[in-house]
Amino acid sequence: MPSCGTSQSRRRITGTLEADTPTNKHMLNSINPRVLVISHRAFNNKGASGNALASYFKHWDPDALAELYFYAELPCGPMSGKCRRYYRITDFDALRSALGRPACGRTLSGADIAVAVEEDDSSPSRLQQLVYEFGRKKHPGTMLMRDAIWRAAHWRNPAFDRWVDELQPELVFLVGGDYSFAYKIASHVARRCDIPLVVFMGDDWYGVSRFSLSPLYWLHKALLRRTMRRVVGSAARLFTACDQMSEEYQRIFNVESTTLPTACGPIAPEPASSASTPVELSYIGKVSLGRWTTLRGIGEALAEINAPQQRARLRIYSTERLNRRMLKGLSIPGVMEFMGGLSAVEVGQVIRKSDILVHVESMDKVNRKLTRLSLSTKIPEYLASGRCIFVAGPPEVGSIRYIQDHEAGMVVTDMDALRENLDTLISNPELRWCHALNGLRLAHQRHDATVVGDLLEAALCGVVGGTVRTSSDLVAAGQ
Repeated sequence: MPSCGTSQSRRRITGTLEADTPTNKHMLNSINPRVLVISHRAFNNKGASGNALASYFKHWDPDALAELYFYAELPCGPMSGKCRRYYRITDFDALRSALGRPACGRTLSGADIAVAVEEDDSSPSRLQQLVYEFGRKKHPGTMLMRDAIWRAAHWRNPAFDRWVDELQPELVFLVGGDYSFAYKIASHVARRCDIPLVVFMGDDWYGVSRFSLSPLYWLHKALLRRTMRRVVGSAARLFTACDQMSEEYQRIFNVESTTLPTACGPIAPEPASSASTPVELSYIGKVSLGRWTTLRGIGEALAEINAPQQRARLRIYSTERLNRRMLKGLSIPGVMEFMGGLSAVEVGQVIRKSDILVHVESMDKVNRKLTRLSLSTKIPEYLASGRCIFVAGPPEVGSIRYIQDHEAGMVVTDMDALRENLDTLISNPELRWCHALNGLRLAHQRHDATVVGDLLEAALCGVVGGTVRTSSDLVAAGQ
């Protein structure tokens, strides 16, 4: 636990922070290699994955960037103007193509995007949203069917080839996932253009994190792992979201691996002073994968703390659709309340109103395996806010271990210790200030947009410059 002293100590620590802060500079975009990003979602500011991807290329030369993506949406947010070349192939396009063999996919112009954003028509239709919601349940049969549809789809066509040739990419940057088709498309483009392929992994798609009696589950996992061994194992470089995954995947695939932290937005100049009575705790993010049960434990601990008088309250914000049991579990009158989803602007507003920002992971055996190598994309935003972070979850899970290793917040790994630790944090503004200060230091060191951008630029320039394996090795990955 970090130690804090008097206001004189505060001035001394703040001075150290300012001295350690890197100079804010912009990358030299003129030397950026031409990158073709291949991802499921478009550059956007609506969700964690789109935001994280946009953060990596926010200072890239617009003339050296293009994106191929597979979701029924249009790019939005700041990156929609910074990346000028897009090609979209949706699942619905692929299905029509598989049934009738017409070519699928289309080029998107800046005018298309501008009109859609102006008319607020950049998101999937209601029917498409329902299909995507069903797909997120990831039934093994549905996942196998999706890959089969893409195998039959006619996405290799002259229009797609012309779009790629006009860019003349020097490198393919694939955002990995749990479907084989994206790896095969990225491998095809890299081999056809004879350029290096690099892969970014934000989650552990390769690992077997749960047991299933379904033969379809094991068939899908076996096919995905085979494709990943061929494509990722032949990549020029692998990027991962956290150090744990980087170490483990480097051993599995025998590919040079680099941790690529998610870049945060503006970093607060100093820790925020706590002025709320009662103390405001906020949780922003997904409550699935058992996280809601940990949040329920926090709520019950707060109820005990509030028994004499109300000292703190927790508000939970999530865009996920909750079932009745989850809604009931996330509601304790006067203590904990589920508030629904937030827009990108509202997320910032809630963070600024909070005294303590909460992150949790599930304690159950199944879900802790699923999240073991994951680092929440909300963590960098929390660190940069100057607010105190409180996390609860298993010690081996990526997000929990990250905060604990860097002493960037209060960490609870034993649910029996929730009440005592929460009570200490709520009662001690000085302790919250110290945790927030350590969080800011970590934000400057690893998540500053310039630091992350320079790391990515140096790595990709090294790949294009031939300092690591290039795409000629990808011939063995052909399907």
